[in-house]
Amino acid sequence: MAFAILETPLGPCAVEWGEAGVQRLTFGRDAELRRQRLAARGAAEAARLPRFVREAVGRLRKHLSGGPQDLAAVPLDFARASPPLRALADLLRATPSGATVEAGAFAARLGLAEAQLRRLLARNPLPVLLPGHRVLGPEGQLGAWGGGELLQERLLGLESMAHPPLHAGDGQPAAPRVEEALDSLRRRDPALGDVIQQVGPYRLSLRRGHSPYEALARSIVGQQISGRAAQAILARLASVFGTPGVPPPERIRQAPDGQLRAAGLSAGKARAFRDLAAHALAGQVPGWAALRRWPDERILATLTRIHGIGRWTVEMVLLFRLGRPDVLPLGDLGIRKGYARALGRGRLPSTRELQRRGWRWRPFRSVASWYLWRALELP
Repeated sequence: MAFAILETPLGPCAVEWGEAGVQRLTFGRDAELRRQRLAARGAAEAARLPRFVREAVGRLRKHLSGGPQDLAAVPLDFARASPPLRALADLLRATPSGATVEAGAFAARLGLAEAQLRRLLARNPLPVLLPGHRVLGPEGQLGAWGGGELLQERLLGLESMAHPPLHAGDGQPAAPRVEEALDSLRRRDPALGDVIQQVGPYRLSLRRGHSPYEALARSIVGQQISGRAAQAILARLASVFGTPGVPPPERIRQAPDGQLRAAGLSAGKARAFRDLAAHALAGQVPGWAALRRWPDERILATLTRIHGIGRWTVEMVLLFRLGRPDVLPLGDLGIRKGYARALGRGRLPSTRELQRRGWRWRPFRSVASWYLWRALELP
């Protein structure tokens, strides 16, 4: 057995391999401890990596950097693995990328007690490559098998990026992809399946036109007011600045507060508009071509740095402008009301309850969200 310590987007990683493939990955601070233990046992730290290890690490780095890869192509060496771990590996790799399974059902398929499954997952020697992050803990809990909730969310989000878009080039739903999504949702959540049956075909079409700067500006203007009031303010902005549509960022950046307030913007919205303009002029509002290549979390992290742009606003961009398949806006009141109605609850769900139920819907939470909105229109 040989090993090497390499840098990845998750920090240092100790990679161990045998003749047949990769045997173990250890990330972060534990990688150095692993090196010390291996050296104490007389294992050799390789100065030159075999080709399959170089290719495996290259795929891993690209995947963790937001360029989804087929990690099932990485050869693994289970020569030293126990029979239960080998059986677990086969089932994990057969679980669709971006999807999740509940620990209890997974344990039953393996013929194990749930406690045994938990121990196996906690000792997973190949995190990321052997996708234990696809297994949910008790009551939909994330991060139960090590690495934490944020890491599990990140890994599942990266996998969702690998799925083809739900929409064709014209912005209309693509029938084969939509059918795949609906089949998955009906199978994994019969209650949601009933809503799908009542509502009928999925009809979310992508909104066209407007640059990201213009789309975000319109979102700022429309916050907490009616659509008609927002259109009136946008018309006054165009009139005050003498420009068609949303005034360009250089004009907004230079405008006195009185000019913005005269168009009907509140002090908070004027500040947000100015900050958006500053980010746009600094090249920090990417175009659609760049945003289409970025994973959801990178888009969220980038755009929410703008004052007045919160997570919900960016989620609407992901859903209605980019057509991302796996977005569930937990803070949206309409979705919470639709959830309560669809599941026959007499109260609105907590964020945690909605999030946990939503893990069943991966990697098609956007489709589930649309049907929850439509549930409010049912008789």
